[in-house]
Amino acid sequence: MSKANSKYTKRRVSGIFYPLPANLVNSASFQTLSPMGLKVFMLILSQVRFKGGGTVNNGDLSATFTQAQAWGINSKATLRKAIDELLARGLIEQTRQVLFSATDKNRPNLYAITLWAVDSCNGKVTATKAPSANWLHWQPEAAV
Repeated sequence: MSKANSKYTKRRVSGIFYPLPANLVNSASFQTLSPMGLKVFMLILSQVRFKGGGTVNNGDLSATFTQAQAWGINSKATLRKAIDELLARGLIEQTRQVLFSATDKNRPNLYAITLWAVDSCNGKVTATKAPSANWLHWQPEAAV
């Protein structure tokens, strides 16, 4: 490797990169998230995989209590509240709901991040052609 190229190899840590557009980061729906809401968003985002310039598993993302415990969330109620917050703000959407029957007891609810279109994920969920981007339309409730 030439000296000119070697200076570029250490400019960032290697690994998966998660793009967050400035219009999302600067939106009211993102900036006013609770700390737990932001933590659960990052937990879900950490599961997204990219290939060829797009996602390959958006829609097959989960937020189970076991996963949340690894992120320092030790209450099922806190996890549920954070997921509800993300759903209400349009940052995620639910792609599969499990009602905890005997056949579904080991299958988690699945989610998609609304920045990207939903992928079919080997037939687990229905794919979409475009992202819903519901977070663009969320507005905080007016103070009474």
